[in-house]
Amino acid sequence: MDDHRAWMRDLFHTGKYSDIDLISNNQIYEAHRSVVCFMSPVIYRSCEFNTAKLGRVESEPNKSDHGTAKASFSFGDDDPEAVDCLVQFLYLWDYEVASPLSDDVLDRDESREDTDYSPLPDDNVTALEARQLLLHSKVFTLAHMKRLGSNGDLVIC
Repeated sequence: MDDHRAWMRDLFHTGKYSDIDLISNNQIYEAHRSVVCFMSPVIYRSCEFNTAKLGRVESEPNKSDHGTAKASFSFGDDDPEAVDCLVQFLYLWDYEVASPLSDDVLDRDESREDTDYSPLPDDNVTALEARQLLLHSKVFTLAHMKRLGSNGDLVIC
């Protein structure tokens, strides 16, 4: 299983053998139909539709690095950060959220000067937690919209 995870991580980071471009705003993820279409019937149907449409138009399709027609799927106006997390999940079965705040802000524990000794919430930490919670919600919603399998396990706060 560890070899499989390492192989999937390599495919995710290198785009080697990619045959579909996942497009989110200005970001293009070089992905693999065997991975993303298996996980998402919505992306699968889009690939099937585009292949059929290409056959009628008779234009020269984009070629992947191994000679097959390269498909594309656009996430349109979906949140780019949520799309990034979703694409990570397709390959790694997990995703990481980049934190805009340094770790020292997260580790800080200020106390009140009155008799209540519970930690005083820091505005930066509260804002970060709220932003991350919102992002996890967007990722879950995006996974649901794309009919991603196992999305019940997707969001872990």
